[in-house]
Amino acid sequence: MAKKKKGAAQVKISPEKYVKERSRKFPIVQCLINKNWKEAGEGNILIARQRPDGDLIIGMYLVDLYCMGVKDAFVIAKGTQEDIDRFAEGASEGGEMEPISYNEAHNLIYGAIEFAEEGGIEPHPDFELAEYILEEDTDDIPLIEFEYGHNGKHLLVVGPSGKERKYISVLHNHLGDKYDVIEPSDDFPYHDDEEDYNQEHKYGGGWSDLPYTYQHPDFPEKLSIRHRFIAEAFYSNNNYYSLPEDVINRIMALPHDEAVADINAIALYEIGRGYDEYDESGELTVGNDQSALLHSAVMLTQLGGKVAEDTLFEMMRMPFDMADYYFSDIVSEYFSAMLYSVGEGKLDRIVEYLYEKGLSREIQDSAFSSLSIAVAVDPSRRDEVIDILRRMFKDMKEKIPAKEVWTDESAGYAVALAADIRAVELLPEIKELYDLDLVDPTVIGEYGEAESEVRNGGGEDLRRAAAEYPFDVRAFYNWNREYFSEEEESLADTGKDIRPIDDVEFA
Repeated sequence: MAKKKKGAAQVKISPEKYVKERSRKFPIVQCLINKNWKEAGEGNILIARQRPDGDLIIGMYLVDLYCMGVKDAFVIAKGTQEDIDRFAEGASEGGEMEPISYNEAHNLIYGAIEFAEEGGIEPHPDFELAEYILEEDTDDIPLIEFEYGHNGKHLLVVGPSGKERKYISVLHNHLGDKYDVIEPSDDFPYHDDEEDYNQEHKYGGGWSDLPYTYQHPDFPEKLSIRHRFIAEAFYSNNNYYSLPEDVINRIMALPHDEAVADINAIALYEIGRGYDEYDESGELTVGNDQSALLHSAVMLTQLGGKVAEDTLFEMMRMPFDMADYYFSDIVSEYFSAMLYSVGEGKLDRIVEYLYEKGLSREIQDSAFSSLSIAVAVDPSRRDEVIDILRRMFKDMKEKIPAKEVWTDESAGYAVALAADIRAVELLPEIKELYDLDLVDPTVIGEYGEAESEVRNGGGEDLRRAAAEYPFDVRAFYNWNREYFSEEEESLADTGKDIRPIDDVEFA
């Protein structure tokens, strides 16, 4: 959904924001490409920039020169030479990489994107972030021409999984019959362990090195609800980024259990559809199913209760790519208040969620702000939250090096929480984590900055946290209307339902 536009600078900075705002200020120190890129028609390109702290920001790009442009992209915001070496070992069939000039790499990437777009194929969604590792594509970069396609046409190479076939109709719509397709055969070259590899790396898009291993429950395969107007409102593009006031009032006027039952049914059905599509193709399709799940989340939070709370946590267990697709910045901006509100201020379940193994750590870490809200709403809970943090810091000393549960980004967000509530009592534990190099400084800074924030922070951040409680659906929709994207606006302006509700069963 809508991406929030950033306002005044904040002390806490996410790895994504760090990449977007700072990476182009750092010098490019390494550019690599697989030696056989011309023969293979595919380039594995790595570009690294030197951070002031000695680490690297690394962008990796899988570039299909025949048809698809940037097929994949990945960013390591805090990398090392070891990360580059690992990439070089597995990037190509032979694993051999060679230097390439930045200008060549830049032109190769953007030329492939332009060629792919002629056939209607956009870059991989993760290029939206990885693009910030590159220089801006302006006339300041000398133009270098490369050949794209095969025998003068777009050539779509379908791999063993067959997921590339979905682009055939796209190519036909844009190019007519001026493209070729190669289907996989028994002697199609791919790694014997590709199926196992794809299963291990089934979900992606996040920052954490911890694997996503959560086994989700079964979700309903059919949608059956009692009140037709709820489905009509949730799936309408006219309501893509907010529900009308009269719909909200009608829902709130229903018996609580009836309203929750219908909205919960939509939520679980859409989560299941999301997993099915993502498991099959590795991608999700923008449509009004996206807003239906968002409306479900915010209305369940407004209605409250155990059923609503269970489903909201189920949404927070989705892999990073799915959560980012459905909720984007809403996870970091609002979900902490939503979790706190739907649980009526109880912290046990939020803490339990923060400790769950096998989830997307990037999504979990957003729940730290729920603990800030607890103190902001009720200052007498400060000692309770400090005790929670003290146990976490002790646990992080063991679990981060063992790559269990926590990451150094998690430690950074926990330190930021300590700063929110001015937990000076925890400075010895915080100092120890920094001395052990277990805190990502892109979140709140090096120890000196973090100590200053813990001693002098709070104030404005705590007041802002208090303003988010109790969660108010109308205030949320006012915020979301202000920050919807151009793509979402174009969908909303169609006035048509992408997905009709004819297949919905009504009691």
